[in-house]
Amino acid sequence: MHIMSTPNLSDVKLLRQIPYDLLEEWLFDMAKKNQERIYSAISLEFEWCSDVAEFVFNTCDYFKLENSIKYNALEIYERFIAYHVLELRRSVKDRQETDKPLSWEVIEGRITEQTILRVLTSIELASKLNSHYEHLLPSQVVEFLEKSGGKMYSKSGIANSEVRVMKTLGFKLNVTTPALYVEMLLCVLYTNDPSTDDFLHPSALHVLDLMYFHRKVIYDRLYENVTGAPIDEKSENEAFLKIKADYMLLATAIITAAAYIIMKDNWCIVLEQLHLVTRILRKDIKSFTLVIANILTDFLDD
Repeated sequence: MHIMSTPNLSDVKLLRQIPYDLLEEWLFDMAKKNQERIYSAISLEFEWCSDVAEFVFNTCDYFKLENSIKYNALEIYERFIAYHVLELRRSVKDRQETDKPLSWEVIEGRITEQTILRVLTSIELASKLNSHYEHLLPSQVVEFLEKSGGKMYSKSGIANSEVRVMKTLGFKLNVTTPALYVEMLLCVLYTNDPSTDDFLHPSALHVLDLMYFHRKVIYDRLYENVTGAPIDEKSENEAFLKIKADYMLLATAIITAAAYIIMKDNWCIVLEQLHLVTRILRKDIKSFTLVIANILTDFLDD
């Protein structure tokens, strides 16, 4: 299990120092990007695997990378694998009527075999987005693969994987993550109400990390609450796909769930403030919040 590092409370001081006009512009920009994300969502982007999330987080800890890199890396990998699978499915379909058809079972085997390489490539690319000078190097990736006992790749093989990931994503690597929405909304809370508890920030990030390991369970439960339908019917529900793509809603629920866990008597104040900022319905925030809080509380109690 991934051991979460405690975020430095000095980060909260930085969150409190962002000028209001800049914060307002940031909020508007993020809201716009969230709507674009919801509009363009495809179902394969949400075939989550908690093992991959845990591997990404542990690997970033191993290399002592900044906290934001693990979220960016996971976003890059999950988007890549979604579009990569779509490309490969099209290739298999296009070759069905030729004299050299492709076997989807063979393709699946290759995807599985390359999983660690693609994850490490995503981490490497995320670290480059974070810093041009201090980032993960191909030599470090090769050394990590040697130590892990997995399939070996040369530096050129690592470089080719980078190109493949970037091309598949249309070179659009620098996208928003749930973590960025959490940070932004915390900035708004600390600016609007200076009395907001400093510990809400590290608590929200802990909830965010745990959410990544329990996403499927959380969204399955939320689906049942929202639709009242059995889980096996959710693939037909386009409206719920948009809920899964809504990072503003997710960040709002994560912060409110953190407030619910650490300050139960006052969590509704945080809910109300976030409702006023995001215009998300109170009942939607509350429903998602309680799903997250209840599932994580059950997990932590085990």
